[in-house]
Amino acid sequence: MIKSLILGYTYCGDKMRHTKLFIIILALFFVTGCENKTLDCSKITKIESGIATEHQKISFTNNQINEYNAEMEFKINNEFQDYKDILLKDFENSFSNLKNKKGIEYKATINDNNIIITIQANYSKMNNEAKKILNLSNKISYTESLKALENDGYNCKH
Repeated sequence: MIKSLILGYTYCGDKMRHTKLFIIILALFFVTGCENKTLDCSKITKIESGIATEHQKISFTNNQINEYNAEMEFKINNEFQDYKDILLKDFENSFSNLKNKKGIEYKATINDNNIIITIQANYSKMNNEAKKILNLSNKISYTESLKALENDGYNCKH
């Protein structure tokens, strides 16, 4: 009887240790399993017709691009106000290859003295042609993207 109690205790003790170990591993998985990071970068540039403000937000899951969002706002100087429709058409022509591409939403609008261009891309929904147009590759890591954007003059929050 004592032997069965000792064996029972040992069995229960091993089972408890395995259960605790499983819980610890499960907790670590939930804490570190799917790493989500976001790059939030912006850049302001003076151009002949005004000021261009660019904002890019790139989401990563497990160090691969998941979503890409960009907003470009062009504040047009007063002397160029009469040409804002022409400027909008020029910008639309520059980005015309994004229209009707799978996984990409593109919009260009005029708001008061500003031309606003927005691009939203969901990497998993994009086909290869759309990825090539935006020059996106899920093989580019968070760190590589950060370095490339900072080298291009963007200030990034990370």
